[in-house]
Amino acid sequence: MTDVRDGTASVGMRDGTASVGMRDDMLAGTAYGDMAALFDAMPVDPRFVARRDHVEQAIRNQRGRRAALAVLATFMAVLVGLVAASGLFAARVIEVRGARNATADEVRRAAGVHGAPSMLRLDTAAVARRVEREPWVADAEVSVSWPNTLVIHITEWEPIAYVPDRGHFALLASNGRVLDNVVRRPTGLMKVVGASVVPRPGGTLAAGTAVDIGSRLTAQMRRQVIALDLAGGGVALRLANGIAIRLGDTTAITAKVGAALGVLAVDQPGRRYIDVSVPSAPVSG
Repeated sequence: MTDVRDGTASVGMRDGTASVGMRDDMLAGTAYGDMAALFDAMPVDPRFVARRDHVEQAIRNQRGRRAALAVLATFMAVLVGLVAASGLFAARVIEVRGARNATADEVRRAAGVHGAPSMLRLDTAAVARRVEREPWVADAEVSVSWPNTLVIHITEWEPIAYVPDRGHFALLASNGRVLDNVVRRPTGLMKVVGASVVPRPGGTLAAGTAVDIGSRLTAQMRRQVIALDLAGGGVALRLANGIAIRLGDTTAITAKVGAALGVLAVDQPGRRYIDVSVPSAPVSG
C-alpha cells in the first residue's frame, strides 16, 4: 500500500513495522544513513517470502491441533464420567479363583467392594492389598472382565508348622503368620514351642521368621526334629532323643545343620545339647 502525504512517500508493511519514511528518519545522521537507498534497491527473494508464509501456516496449524486436542480431552473426560455414572460397567459379579482354605465369601468381604461400583474408577491395586490381609492369602491379583465381572485370583499360604494355643492349635506359614486355629492336632507339621504370645489369625508370631527353618532342614535332620523352640532369645531344634540343637540366629542354617549332624555322628553318652551358633566351632555337653 502506497501513501503520499506532503510529497513524502511511505510504504506500509504487512507485518505492521515502520514505514520507509520512518526508517529513513531513524537512519538519518548515522553511519548508515546513506544505506537507505541501497535497502530500497534490494529485491526480496520470493523463496524467503514463501518460507515465511510456510512457517506462519505451520504455527497456525499447530495451534489448531492443540485446541482440537484440548476439546477432545474434555469431551472424553465428560464421556467417561457419564458412562461411569450410568452403571454400564458396574462390578456386579465378583469371581474368586484359587481359594481352598479361605472361602470365596471371606475373600469378597476382604475385598471391600460394595454397591456395584464402576470398574472404570475401581482401584484394583487397593482391592488386592485388602484381600492380602485375609489370613490365608499370600498374594492377590485383581483384574476386570468386561462388562461387569471383577476377578480376584489368590495364592494361599501353605502351613508348615503349628503352635499349641489354649487348647487349640494355630497353623503357621513360613514367615510365622497365623493362618487359622484348629481343634485337632495337625499331622505332618513341625511343632513350635516357646512362643510367649500367639496372635489371632492374620497376625505374625514374634520371631516368626524362624519358622522357615523347618523348610530348610535336610531330610535326615527333619526326621529327628520334634519341635522348634523359640524360647531363650535364640532358636533351637528339639530332637526325639532329647538333645537340643542350639542354632543361635537363623543365618547359615545349612552349615549349622551340617555341623550338628557331624557332632551327632560321634557317640557321647549323656549329651543334652549341641551348640552350633558358630558352625565352624560346635560345642556339646
